Amino acid sequence: MKVRFLMQDTRALYGAERATLRLVSGLAAAGVPVRVLLLDEARLDSSAPSPLADAFRAIAPVETIPVAGRLSRAAVRRIRDLLLADAPRAILHSTGYKADVHAVLASRSSTLFPVVSTVHGWLFRRDIKERLFLAANLWALRRCSRVVVLSAFYENYLLRRGFSPLQLARIPTAYPPDAVPPADAADALWRDPDAPFTYGMLGRLSDEKTTPPSSAPPPASPAWPPPPRVPGGSSSRATAPCATASPAAPPASALPTAPPSRASWTPPTSSAVRTSSSSVPAWRTSP
Repeated sequence: MKVRFLMQDTRALYGAERATLRLVSGLAAAGVPVRVLLLDEARLDSSAPSPLADAFRAIAPVETIPVAGRLSRAAVRRIRDLLLADAPRAILHSTGYKADVHAVLASRSSTLFPVVSTVHGWLFRRDIKERLFLAANLWALRRCSRVVVLSAFYENYLLRRGFSPLQLARIPTAYPPDAVPPADAADALWRDPDAPFTYGMLGRLSDEKTTPPSSAPPPASPAWPPPPRVPGGSSSRATAPCATASPAAPPASALPTAPPSRASWTPPTSSAVRTSSSSVPAWRTSP
C-alpha cells in the first residue's frame, strides 16, 4: 500500500498540520511508502519560507503543486496522474476543504482510487465565506471513501447531515500516558504557594475555542497560589492571556507557543492537561 497525502501549504504548523506530520512520520517509520502533495496558492508569497514544507521534507518526499485560484484544473490533473501512476494500491489522504475538493475531483468521487479525509473541525462562524467553505467541504466529504473524525462532536454533526455511519471512523487524539500528571502531584502543586500551576492544553488558544482553561481556584482551595501558566498548544501565533472564570482571580499568564520553524515542540511540564474546547477531540492516553 502507498499513501499519498494532500493538503494546502499554509506555511505554518497548526493543529491539523502537526497531526498530519506525525501521521506521515509514523507511516514512514513503519515502512509504508508515503509522499506529500502540497497545494501552493499563487496568492501566497512563494518566496517566503514554508516551515510546513520543510518539516515534511525531513521525513518524506514532497511535491508542490501550484494552484492559481480556489480551484485548479491543472492541479486536479496532476493529482490524478500521480495517483494513477501508483495504482492499484494507492490511497489519497486529504486534509482541509481545498484539498478535499481537489482530491474528490481528481479521483472522480473515489472511483479511480480511494480517498480518505480527516476532519479536524470547522469554525461555524456566521461569515458567508466560512459557510461556503463548509458547504464545499461537506460536498467533497460525501464523495470520499472514508472520513476520519477526531471527536464525537464532529461524528454526530456529520451523522445529522446524512452521512452513513459506515463512512465515518472516529479516531480520538492520543496523549502519552507518562505526560499526564498524577492527581496527588497536581493537587500538591496547586496548594504550594511557591509553585506555579501550569495547564497543558490540547489545541491553541484562539477565539473559536469555547471553553478556555479556568484560572479560578477550586472551592476547597484555602488560598490563591501564584498565577497559573498556560503553555501554548499548536499555534505559531502569539497567545493571548487566558480568560478567568472569577472576577477575584488574577489573570493567567501565557507562555510562548510552538515556534513556526520547528516541526515538533514540547511544552513546559504541565500540572494538569485538558482540552481547549467542547468540539476539540476528546483525547485518550495512547497505549
